[in-house]
Amino acid sequence: MPSQQAYYAMYRTQFGVKTFIKDLLKLPFHKERKKRSEKFEQFIQKMPLTAKTVEPEETLEFMKKYPVVLSGSDQIWNKHSCEMNQTDWKYMDPYLLKGYTGYKLSYASSVGDMKSEELDIISPAIEQFQHIAMRESSSAVVMSKLLNRNIQWVVDPIFLLQDRDWKNLTSNVKKSREHYIFYYALDSYKQMKERRKVLLVISKKFGRPIHVLAPRVYYAPEKGRIDLVDIYISHFELK
Repeated sequence: MPSQQAYYAMYRTQFGVKTFIKDLLKLPFHKERKKRSEKFEQFIQKMPLTAKTVEPEETLEFMKKYPVVLSGSDQIWNKHSCEMNQTDWKYMDPYLLKGYTGYKLSYASSVGDMKSEELDIISPAIEQFQHIAMRESSSAVVMSKLLNRNIQWVVDPIFLLQDRDWKNLTSNVKKSREHYIFYYALDSYKQMKERRKVLLVISKKFGRPIHVLAPRVYYAPEKGRIDLVDIYISHFELK
């Protein structure tokens, strides 16, 4: 959807001046970020994809060609998710499979922290699914009570891969010989400022550098403590 493309753009112009300025702070890593984005798109293109649709009506017409449609995973039913928060409710319709009359399934979907009155808006559509599985136990409990049926709690699809699958995917990646601690987070600048202190304590305690992947923030290199390395990964280290 357009809002999703706008949210994940390298330089976001539709979410206020502060957001745009924060993105501009990442200019020193423009080439690395662009390369990373291109690799991501190349990876997607290797998958068997259907034609791209934008508007809910287009998506519905396309879905009618199939006897079974699976919706999920992630926060596809959360109006406060990054993509849905800035757009109209109608753009959730394809995820709710509204208007589709075939067999409906959902795997590892999430309603996030939706309020009861908001869930009431989407629950009639979700009730039409023949099978529903939620990503978080909290979502499964909430929807089980709301729909008066047993909703299964399942893991995110990423955890369905075996270790050999990950090894195959990363077979061409340059392996590091050092021992390190890896930290990944979608932290804001404020959150990262506080968590950075904890990370440095952990680094000192275990005597290991900490590689941090935090795509939403950028901190200038600090000699002896922070070293920015491959594809916008921050490397925190105490010496």
